[in-house]
Amino acid sequence: MKLKGFVKMAAAMAAALVLTVPVKADASEIIESAEFGDILVFDVEDMKGIVFAEESDEAKQFIKEAAADPYFVRYNYMDATLARLKAGATSITVLDDDGNVIGIKSGEAIRQDVMNHLAIVGTLNAMTPEEIQAMENYQLALIDEQEGMLGYIREEMEADLKEMIRNKDEEAEGARLLLDIFQELQKVLDAKRKTVHAYQQQAEPEKTQLALLEVQDHASKVQQSLLDFCKLYDAELRELFY
Repeated sequence: MKLKGFVKMAAAMAAALVLTVPVKADASEIIESAEFGDILVFDVEDMKGIVFAEESDEAKQFIKEAAADPYFVRYNYMDATLARLKAGATSITVLDDDGNVIGIKSGEAIRQDVMNHLAIVGTLNAMTPEEIQAMENYQLALIDEQEGMLGYIREEMEADLKEMIRNKDEEAEGARLLLDIFQELQKVLDAKRKTVHAYQQQAEPEKTQLALLEVQDHASKVQQSLLDFCKLYDAELRELFY
């Protein structure tokens, strides 16, 4: 068995959970940033993510911070993060569902995008307790759904991956990286659930902040393992996605 057939599924799983994936599929926008280069944005069936096309220390730090964006962790809204990115954009390419370019934004259009994202953040901040509870419950249900997806993938793959490692297969290093990713993804989900519960219990701000930092910590480990995996399977990824 080869890992090549698993690459897309594994990467897509990580994208849904920790905001990073080496694919251009399903992108809805490409943000051209003077600081970060091209950034892909996708939102598919409530699975939201951002993808930095160029690897840099600045991009890694931004992804870490975005993974612990409280609006994303608590409500599944990326508007605060997108407002930060678009504030430094030189242009934004808009894509349709098939990846075709349908528009280019610059100047005033980008500034309006930033204002729209900030307006959504303002709306979230102005929610009633009942609305907040509904949003948190929806996020918990989404985390449960993502956990089910992860569980399915692990059930399908882990036995074969462990066998590769035992047999010192030529794909053993890739198998090890995928196992690491799966384990850390579960920790990301656990930390996100813990954070939402902290909000619901009106925990002390320090406790909530620690929970967010836990999300960030595990997400950064997934990020690094994904980068290592992508370097190891660069040719296969290009064949599958480009």
